[in-house]
Amino acid sequence: MIILLLQLKITIMKKLGKRNYELIGDSMRTLGFNEPSDGLMNEERMYCNEIDEIVAFLEWLYKSKRSFGRANYEQRFAEFKKECNFSPKPKNLNEKPGLTLVDVPFLKPRKI
Repeated sequence: MIILLLQLKITIMKKLGKRNYELIGDSMRTLGFNEPSDGLMNEERMYCNEIDEIVAFLEWLYKSKRSFGRANYEQRFAEFKKECNFSPKPKNLNEKPGLTLVDVPFLKPRKI
């Protein structure tokens, strides 16, 4: 019997990183920055274990009205980390009440 445990690894980002800056920057150049979600045009290309922290960072940038660009993106992220005590919540994809592995049709035990 195969048991699947679907759980995402929780990580805390130390730096924003060039890849995330380029994804956010591309969104901001295209859409502007009129609300925090404008930085998420490329959300599907971001890593799922980093997205919650990136969203919190964008909300912080928007509320604090700080500039963000090629020269200072790591500095802004460091300021965010210093001011906000962000702690990601563990995500367990099997945490819905009443959902068990037996509820998934292809995982039901069968006699052959």
